Amino acid sequence: MTRALGYLARGELGAAVTLHPLAPLVAAEIVAGWLVLGLVVHGKGSPPGRWWLERCLAASGFFLLAVWMGRLAIGDLNAIRP
Repeated sequence: MTRALGYLARGELGAAVTLHPLAPLVAAEIVAGWLVLGLVVHGKGSPPGRWWLERCLAASGFFLLAVWMGRLAIGDLNAIRP
């Protein structure tokens, strides 16, 4: 995931998705979390409900586990390399 996010930061979307298909989702979650935190800290918004955060984290965990299990099923956790 770290290398995929590095490629994404350099604008190489194809290489990032090749390394980890969830890299764009994780990057979007990081940006959204940063924005929400900034709004809450500066008093321009309210923190999202706990149920919303729990569901987002559970969904992300599920998808990350699904990718890991899929790669494990084909026999190599690093099967796809740019």
